[in-house]
Amino acid sequence: MDKTQAKAEVYVMALNSLSKKERELVITRLMENKTLRTEVEDILDSALIRQRRGEPSLPFREYLAKKHLVAGMTGGYKAMGKEQKQSAAMAAKVAPEVLPEWK
Repeated sequence: MDKTQAKAEVYVMALNSLSKKERELVITRLMENKTLRTEVEDILDSALIRQRRGEPSLPFREYLAKKHLVAGMTGGYKAMGKEQKQSAAMAAKVAPEVLPEWK
């Protein structure tokens, strides 16, 4: 183990020795530092790339088509929900007239 790895090990051991609340506070403070946050994000991105390296790739146009399809479906579901609420409100107004026993 070289000097840099030994230093890293000391910090990790110190972090692990803290309570959960103390550890959260330290990590929060680290993430408030823009430079450190950027470095952590870069490390996480690299780890994710390594993890997903074996996955099949998706052509960009296919990705865009799926994204567009999902966005369209979401809009459709929202419209259906709005329509259903309107129908329920109208039914609630009309129901006592049509079915007096519902009063």
